[in-house]
Parts: sequence; structure tokens; C-alpha cells
Amino acid sequence: MNKLLYLIVLLVLFSCQKQQKSKVDQTTSIANSPTADRASTRSSDHISGLLTEQEVNAIFTRGVKKQLDMRCAIHSAYKYKDSSSTNDQYLVLTEDRFNFKEENDTVYNFIKAFDLRYEDQQFKKRFTVEDEIDKEWETSIWFWTKYSEIADIDHDGKTDIILVYGTTGPDMFTDGKIKIVIFNAGKKTSIRHHNSELNDGRYTKIKKTFYTRSIEMQNAVKEKMRLMEQNGHARFPTNWQAQMDKKESRLGE
Repeated sequence: MNKLLYLIVLLVLFSCQKQQKSKVDQTTSIANSPTADRASTRSSDHISGLLTEQEVNAIFTRGVKKQLDMRCAIHSAYKYKDSSSTNDQYLVLTEDRFNFKEENDTVYNFIKAFDLRYEDQQFKKRFTVEDEIDKEWETSIWFWTKYSEIADIDHDGKTDIILVYGTTGPDMFTDGKIKIVIFNAGKKTSIRHHNSELNDGRYTKIKKTFYTRSIEMQNAVKEKMRLMEQNGHARFPTNWQAQMDKKESRLGE
């Protein structure tokens, strides 16, 4: 009888531990799964100089927007300095959006970024970045400020910019695309990536000029890619870091 009770107690304890482990595994899986919340890519942890809405309206008036051909709504704007000039510089992110009232959701079909320098009483464009959704399979596009950065990354006295944006498809981040634009030492380069659960559908294209950038800049970009993967916003090819160490321009399985 005592042996029977002992066995019953052991079975109950084992069952409880299994259920508890199952709950922990489920929680971990949910926490690491891709999220459909755009806010998860929207924080500005690494971008200083964020202008308030009042400052944006005062600086980028209707006349200035017309002059710059700034047709979309300003999502955010940042003011910064560069040692190459005493003038103020701005990174302005604009997005064309429309609302789905039925689903209480907002989607974006076009984006454009302006990097500007204010001198001689007027704005001058240093570079622009624009893109739009592929209407056949993409559902929305927006700037991922969580992974973007304005800073002197390679400590040469000049301000560098890493600007990241991405899209979602029918399965949200699973089949969207990502682009990383790097402005460093007065030159622009980029990395394009396509998410997919299929091995042959997942690839990354890197411009060869990326590998001519400083080691500090390359490492900063790799760290952002690692974080995107960790946060469930990207799925890069297996051994992508080793492939980048070999300076490959196309990463695949």
C-alpha cells in the first residue's frame, strides 16, 4: 500500500513539472515570435535630436515642403551637427499612410527620407531615400527607427547615419523585406534583405562598397542585424555572419 501511494505521488509530481515546463516553453516561444506590432520597430533609442511636433511645423512650413518636394506627412525629424559644417543638419522621415477604419489600422504604401543641410538661409539636400510597397504581395512599409542611428560611429569627427526600413507581407514580418541604408564618409551604401520561411526564398544582397566602410561601421550594422533577428523582425540566411566576414555580396543558404 505504501509503495502504491509513493508511486502515485511521484506520478503527480512528474505531471506537474511537465505542465510547468510546457508553460515556460510556450511563454518563451511567444516572446520570441515575430510581432505584428509596428511600434516594436518604432522606438528612437539610438537617434538623438528628435524634434517636437511644434518644432517640425515651425521649421518645415508648407512653403519649405513645396520647395523640397516633400509630399508625404512627416513621421519624425531629427536635428544634428557635423564637424564638416557649422550649419544645422536634419534627417526628415516622411510616410504616405492611409487608415482602415474597419480594422482600426494604419498602413503605409510609400516612404521618403530627406537628409538636409541648412545654409545660406535655405535647405539643401545631401541625399534622399525613397521606396514603396510591391502591391502584389506587400501590405505596408515604414521606417524602423528602433534600428536606425545618427552618431559618429567610427569616431572620425563626422556624423554617420544608419537608416533602416522594412515591409510586411500577408504573413507580416515573415515574408517582408528590409533595407539598411548607410551614409558614412560622405558616401551612401546599402544592404537589402528578403525574409522567408523557405530556404530558397531567403536572401541578402550587400553592395560591395559596404565592405569599404570602416570596421566600426560594419560591426555596428552587423549588431543591428543580430538584434533584428533576435527580436523576430528578420530571418537572415544561416551563417550570415561568417558569409559577411568573407565579404560576400549575396548571402544565401
